[in-house]
Amino acid sequence: MSMKIEILIKGLALCFDKRDVWNIVFLCDDEHKLWFKGPNGPQKDLRVLNMDRRVVFESRGIAPLPPNAGPDFGRIFNLASPLVHKRHMLTENRRKDKTDLVTVILPSATLDTFALTPNFYYIQDLESEGLPPRIINPVANVILATFELDKAEFDLEMNEIVGSATSLIESFPYVDGSTIKLEFNNDCQGACRENDFLGLYEIVEDKDGKKFAAGQIKQSPEMGGPAELFGADGKVMMMIPDSGNCDPNVCDPAPD
Repeated sequence: MSMKIEILIKGLALCFDKRDVWNIVFLCDDEHKLWFKGPNGPQKDLRVLNMDRRVVFESRGIAPLPPNAGPDFGRIFNLASPLVHKRHMLTENRRKDKTDLVTVILPSATLDTFALTPNFYYIQDLESEGLPPRIINPVANVILATFELDKAEFDLEMNEIVGSATSLIESFPYVDGSTIKLEFNNDCQGACRENDFLGLYEIVEDKDGKKFAAGQIKQSPEMGGPAELFGADGKVMMMIPDSGNCDPNVCDPAPD
């Protein structure tokens, strides 16, 4: 038997497989606090003002498997896809602008789509004035990460690592045949003041300096489909629905 871990990932995050673990990097600011919810009590905000945090799930009982992609992994918006920056054009370059970063490290996990955006998505090349946006089908707005513990003598720990020091945030005792359900959520619920997608460029940058805007677009009830909303310069107006556009993304392959 084993104990299963299910983690819902919601909000403004970039996920990539690097050094044989999933890195889930959340961008946090006053509108995007990172709420962690688990079975041990009320939810807590993991954002710390003016500090980047590294949170790691650790146990000697974690089944030793490589990072994996589930059957609907392809529905997650991929920053390294041919529609955006393409493969091996992004480098990891974390900058401190208006945000604090919380990186959650998930070993031996499988990532997959859990729920889709209610609206179609647009992709806009910010350097190509007058070029109409590309409209694509809904993408994931909730990601599910799963992994298992298969050794009963070891519990699961969620630790913070600062330098060489490790401190315990929460622990989850091993219960054979059980499922531990956790959630990380920094969705702004529509309180954002700009296109949230642009915040991803505080984590990565394109080798040629290219940038894109992307997100959900409003539906046109008259047409029964996406309303292509253009400004005077021919670019899409970065309109967002009431739920905001804080959707988790992947970078596959990982940034250099």
